[in-house]
Amino acid sequence: MQPAPRVFSGYQFRFGWRYLTRTPWQTLLMVLGIMLGVSLVVAIDLANESASKAFDLSTEAVAGRTTHIITSSPAGLADEVYVRIKQAGLSYPAAPVVSQYVASPQLGGLPMQLLGVDPFSEQPFRSYLNSGEQSLPASALVDFLTVPGAVLISTDLANRFGLSAGAEISLEVGGQARPARVVGLIDPRDDLSRRGLNSLILTDIATAQELTGQLGLLDRVDLILPQDDAAAVDALQQLLPPNAVLMPTSARQGAVSQMTAAFRTNLTALSLLALVVGVFLIYNTMTFSVVRRRAVFGTLRTLGLTRQEIFLLVVAEAFLVGLIGSGLGIGLGLLLGQGSVRLVTRTINDLFFTLTVQEMVVPMISIWKGALIGLVSTVTAAVFPAWEAASVPPRESLMRSQLEQRAQKMIRSAVGLGLAVLLLGVAILLIPSPSLILGFGGTFGVTIGIALLTPAFTQLFMQTLYRLASTKGGVLARLAPQQVISSLSRTSIAIAALMIALSVAIGVTLMISSFRYTVVAWMDQILSGDVYIGPPGSNLTLTNLSIEPEVLTAVGSLPGVERVDLLRSVTVDSPQGPIFLGANNNPLDGAEQIYLWVDGSPMEAWEKVKAGALLVSEPLARRLDLPLNGDALDLYTDQGLRSFPIVGVYYDYSSAQGGAIMWLEQYRQYWNDQGISAAALKLEQDVDADQVAAELQNQILPMQRLQIRPNRELRSDTLEIFDRTFAITGALQLLTTLVAFVGVVSAMLSLQLEKQRQLGLFRVLGLTVRQMWRLILMETGLMGLVAGVVAMPTGYLLALILVYIINRRSFGWTLQMHILPEPFIQALAVSLIAALLAGLYPAWRVSRRVAADALRFE
Repeated sequence: MQPAPRVFSGYQFRFGWRYLTRTPWQTLLMVLGIMLGVSLVVAIDLANESASKAFDLSTEAVAGRTTHIITSSPAGLADEVYVRIKQAGLSYPAAPVVSQYVASPQLGGLPMQLLGVDPFSEQPFRSYLNSGEQSLPASALVDFLTVPGAVLISTDLANRFGLSAGAEISLEVGGQARPARVVGLIDPRDDLSRRGLNSLILTDIATAQELTGQLGLLDRVDLILPQDDAAAVDALQQLLPPNAVLMPTSARQGAVSQMTAAFRTNLTALSLLALVVGVFLIYNTMTFSVVRRRAVFGTLRTLGLTRQEIFLLVVAEAFLVGLIGSGLGIGLGLLLGQGSVRLVTRTINDLFFTLTVQEMVVPMISIWKGALIGLVSTVTAAVFPAWEAASVPPRESLMRSQLEQRAQKMIRSAVGLGLAVLLLGVAILLIPSPSLILGFGGTFGVTIGIALLTPAFTQLFMQTLYRLASTKGGVLARLAPQQVISSLSRTSIAIAALMIALSVAIGVTLMISSFRYTVVAWMDQILSGDVYIGPPGSNLTLTNLSIEPEVLTAVGSLPGVERVDLLRSVTVDSPQGPIFLGANNNPLDGAEQIYLWVDGSPMEAWEKVKAGALLVSEPLARRLDLPLNGDALDLYTDQGLRSFPIVGVYYDYSSAQGGAIMWLEQYRQYWNDQGISAAALKLEQDVDADQVAAELQNQILPMQRLQIRPNRELRSDTLEIFDRTFAITGALQLLTTLVAFVGVVSAMLSLQLEKQRQLGLFRVLGLTVRQMWRLILMETGLMGLVAGVVAMPTGYLLALILVYIINRRSFGWTLQMHILPEPFIQALAVSLIAALLAGLYPAWRVSRRVAADALRFE
């Protein structure tokens, strides 16, 4: 009768722990690799979660329990609409709201949402004015209604900036400074409300209208309607004028949240790549540990241990490494998360919408995710080495040649598998789908496929060098490539791991340089003005602000100004969600755009725009899945829902959400809005733009605080935002390369330490200490050279995928490929430096050991 198989028991962990503690450097390098990989995954996950949570909290703070909203044109919703709803005697709650972003020097100059509400209608929606729930004194409520400029802020916000009840603050609204007074502090009882109020300034609806200059106007009316009550919706629609739109709050919030989904997915994929490199490191190091103890495992087999127990011994070691590495990685991820939150938030503010993240959110799901990914990836990486240790017969365990023979056979199998995975990845990428997941799946397939082909290339490369050295080189030149081939079972994994990290570095760098080149060329085409005037800041959510009429009068009368082009930038509603719309009166704007498709010539299309058509940007067309050769776009106007024909799709890199262009006069026909958001000045010849900008700044500053920049400064500011946007990508790329650097150093270090006996034999046969140094550094240098050589075409291929597939699916941008030599040179230099550094310590060890001692080394 067969004995029952033994499963995990304490001695397996003790055996593994003893080995790990007796090889501290190898253990440290394994732990370091998984720690760095897990820390990046955790840090990016925390940043994404914190940004998402901040968005949800700020939305919840403003929307409360609202189910539907009534909005209107950018000019605002007449408050008579609210009066009409109340007079109709409908049974569900309604509340008027004025909401606008403001900034205050006393509150750090951060973007804050000014929320104007009616205290008598608020209770069903938001509980901030409920003194029982928020510890708000009744006297503060009286001041809130009676004191001019009265506002409420949270206790946390006041403490952070050293303010108290009664403090005088200044609110900057539309470039104008408005005085306000903090009449009370809101102290929410629950944590969610507390965090939601961190970027909110609450005021009475009438005060908000005065502060924002929207007398008689609202931004929206909040409603709480019964779920799926079509009759209630129809009854409301009958009360609304043509310029009012009724929509569920989920429609607008979902559209805004969806804007950042691709950005967050890209960051997650890049962070997971660092973990993939870390997994290669774990696999490589566990393979080394198995190879070094083949004789030990053979002895244990002869003493009665089963294959299952040997397998579990190795897996137990990996589990311990994964446990330690994941724990340290989570701790490091929490530290890196703080910086990641800042970088991610800044990018969202530059590209998408205003978001203030005051604190990092640490959900337990992120911690468990990091721990699970670390442990699973580590144990998975150890499965094959564990199987190798368990499957070798005791007699063969003492024969090193058996391992290399098996490795040679596996290389041939890896070629077939690599080609299959590579072709599968290419096939997935060629699927005509907007799916970003498919795009990344195909990209990983291409990368792993080439990694599987790397051992065969390494063998071919080294054999070629050996043949060349046999005719023209010395003994060491022949010996170094032969040494790499003889240890291919271990060297190939280190080379593949370094190759992956370097190819990603090349691909991402080329993508960023191509993007930058495309943006510069795009700006050269579209920025035809000499001086630009607009509201402070660059965020698109602030574009409903208007330039004061007296400022425009002053600009138009300035000497040396040939033409003033006006722009109104607004966000309008559509059945597909909010749409960014730019209406201008530049007579040459049609010719200044770069088109993906245009109906006729650019100026013919512009004449159609003057007659009521639209130009839409490529990101908007791709986001809404519009045909790229003409269609129509439905927008809610003051006259109701209107369909506008599309006569051109233009390239645009100013935002990932995209937008549309309309003729200014046409815009004013459909929307009752005379505001102007920005102006571009075309100067007469030989007029100095810097001087005009300085004069304008001095002349306009008493009227309104605006941003006045000459063309050159606007370009510089735009490129600064661009570089800031890719700061998080650069940081991830650097850390991923660091993981690979650690991996190749550990792999090569372990390899050289394992070969101490062989190196000692070379000493006995006559190699000098200097020749030993040269041999070891040549061997490691060749490994680095192979990794760098394979990384170059792989990196170029990844750049093509990132530029033409991933970026287009993520953000709707078509980029022009721009090749620079620097990324290739840097990658080759990094691979050689990493490899040579890995050989320094073993070479030093060999130079200090007596040959006889080296021969006895086991």
